[in-house]
This record gives sequence, structure tokens and C-alpha cells, in this order.
Amino acid sequence: MGVLTESIASTRVPQGLNAELVVACLIYDGQREDALRAYVTWNSFISSRIGIYNLAVENADGGSSSFQAINSTVNEASFMLDTEESNRFAQSMIDSDGEVVTASVFIPVGGWTISATFELNGSAAAIQPVLDSC
Repeated sequence: MGVLTESIASTRVPQGLNAELVVACLIYDGQREDALRAYVTWNSFISSRIGIYNLAVENADGGSSSFQAINSTVNEASFMLDTEESNRFAQSMIDSDGEVVTASVFIPVGGWTISATFELNGSAAAIQPVLDSC
């Protein structure tokens, strides 16, 4: 009954909002579900009907990792696809402690790229307890 066409739209976010890397245990209705979730909250965002992206994390030394992420137009964020991807992402943030990394997503419709750069000082101390408890 028709066809699904891809579309993109720019989303305005509050001025001065900083991009964030987040690794957390999912808690629902006060109960921990022990589901690790990782995501990038962008300071600029382009929403699209393309639901799954490759999120690239590049280190200052030229090394890079790729993760599957899901587009969230509600929170202007890219959530890692599942717990396994969240674990890989969290571990890469631990391994990159003290380094500068750039996270980016390429959206093929329109050829848009969104990216953010982070200085990961203390990421191991911040993330390891979450991995241990989750």
C-alpha cells in the first residue's frame, strides 16, 4: 500500500548543549533490569527514517572502531543497538582513557555527518563500576 521513502530533518537543540557519551545500567520503575545501555547525545542532530547507523569512534592515533546504533529522534541520541554493542562501546571508552576520541555517524540520505570530540580523562574509573554492577 505504497512505499517507504527515506527522509531527513535537522533538529534544533538548546544552544550551548554539550555532546555526551553515556554508559549506564537500565532502571525501569525503580527496578534494575541489569541491561547495559550506551549512547551518544549529540549537540547537533539530524533525524532520519533510517533507524540503524554505523557509529564510528576514531582515536587521535588514527585507530577506529565501528558500532551499530539506533537513531532516537526523541532524545537526539544514538543508542547502541543492543547489550553486546553497549559492552563493546563501554570497553572501548575504558581502553581509550586519557585519549581524545571522535564519535561520528554518517547519514546516507543527503550525505550528512554528525560528530563530536571528547577528551576521555578518567573514563576507566567512571565506566568500570557500571560494567561490574550491571
